[in-house]
Amino acid sequence: MIRVCDYGHPPVRLESATPCRACQRRRDAARPSPAARGYGAQHQAARRALVATLPVPCAYGCGAVLRVPGDMVAAHVRDGDPDAGWVASCKTCNERAKRSRSPSGGRG
Repeated sequence: MIRVCDYGHPPVRLESATPCRACQRRRDAARPSPAARGYGAQHQAARRALVATLPVPCAYGCGAVLRVPGDMVAAHVRDGDPDAGWVASCKTCNERAKRSRSPSGGRG
């Protein structure tokens, strides 16, 4: 599909709802590293262990079968508590769980 970037850059071939390459590079450069966002060595080790179990159904029971690492996130069994363990989850269910478990309706 050829369309204008969401940020008004010249028309380029894009998938829908994606920024152009220039915007993506700028956004990636401004984003903190995974470790700085709280995904340090413990999370990375848990993710590697969960990837080794693929394919596996989403732990939240939505029916999705996680087949490739990009489909899966290593979700806390108890949100924000890495000592409680990790489960393989689809990204959608993990985000929904984070919002529903937080007293403020969102993370933080």
